[in-house]
Formats: sequence, structure tokens, C-alpha cells
Amino acid sequence: MKRAAIYRRTTTGDTQNLQQQLAACHSTAEQAGLHVVETVDDINPGKTMNRPGIARLRELADANAIDTVVVANLTRLGRKPSDVTTLTDQLSSRNVTVMSAQPAGDPR
Repeated sequence: MKRAAIYRRTTTGDTQNLQQQLAACHSTAEQAGLHVVETVDDINPGKTMNRPGIARLRELADANAIDTVVVANLTRLGRKPSDVTTLTDQLSSRNVTVMSAQPAGDPR
């Protein structure tokens, strides 16, 4: 069974938002047959990629501890598409895929 980390981010510490993200990510992981080994949270704006949660995802990838990162929406990884692309490329080079619970372009 492939191992996954769930990544959640909110700028305000809104626990309801974090719970909604968690539910969406768990559902997606379950449907994909993934085993969630860790949930990583960031309570920071997405305008910088220098966040503790992003650093933790990189650590997990470097340690070969995960195969997939599950997010509620790709915008949780970062605001700028170029930052998201850079991160997904970095993870991909470590054989880690990124899976979004919401399709690209979905406004939810």
C-alpha cells in the first residue's frame, strides 16, 4: 500500500477550514487506496514557500517515507502557480506524487 502525507494550510488557524480539508483529503486518500502516515499543517500565508509544513514534506520525501502528498486543493501548497510547480517537480524528483481532492480550476 502506498504511503501518503496529508498537507493542510490556513492563514488564520480556522479549525473548521482545517477539518474540511482533512475530510476531503482522507476521502481522496481512501478512494486511491493510500495509507496516511502523517498529517502536516501550516498556519501561514501561502505567499512564501519557506514554511515549516513544506519543509516537513521535503523531509518526508527525502527519507522515502511517503509516496504521495494529498491536498484539498493545489492552492493549499502555494498562491503562485510557479511555486506550486517548483514544489511538485521537487517532490516528483524524489518519486513523490501530489494528489488534489479537488480538480484543477474547481473554485470550491
